[in-house]
Amino acid sequence: MQEVEFVSLAVRLDGRALQFAAPSLRADPDVARSAVRNARSALQYVAAELQEDKPFIMSLVEDDGLLLEFVDTLKADQDVVLAAVRQNRLALPHAAEQLSMSRDKFFVMDMMHLDGTALAFASKFNGDRDVVLAAVRQNGLALRYAAGNLQADKGVVMAAVEQNGRAFRFASPNLQAKKELLSRAGDAGQKVMT
Repeated sequence: MQEVEFVSLAVRLDGRALQFAAPSLRADPDVARSAVRNARSALQYVAAELQEDKPFIMSLVEDDGLLLEFVDTLKADQDVVLAAVRQNRLALPHAAEQLSMSRDKFFVMDMMHLDGTALAFASKFNGDRDVVLAAVRQNGLALRYAAGNLQADKGVVMAAVEQNGRAFRFASPNLQAKKELLSRAGDAGQKVMT
């Protein structure tokens, strides 16, 4: 049995076996992909040049967004982060650092369209009405992460409550006293319950 066949078989059984492979095999995209598909943590054993290869990493996170946890060099790349979260929203916590540091409103808006709760990690934008509206339209409960002035903004609260009536509890006390919003929250709550 040839070395490449042996290593390919080994990483299909346990992806972490890649750590014992020759450097040339750790740099082989097919062997590396097979290892990572078997065990996400095997990404740390993939050759550095592949870990820095954006098309290779994109192909991995497009298949398994949770790999973002193990991406190192390209974890700050917005395309990689978006692809990972688009594939699996559970990758969002692994995008937290990128979101918290980002000053790119377009990137943040894209993240809000994927998962409104991403607003929890984008505190630089929690006072930006456009971003908050995008977040609450995707997930009304994201209102909890909005700045106080937007929790008191009738338009933002209405959008949140229409998406999810339970978002009403995150509205400002003044808006919670409004009968119109209370009625909307009740109607939306009925939709959520059914």
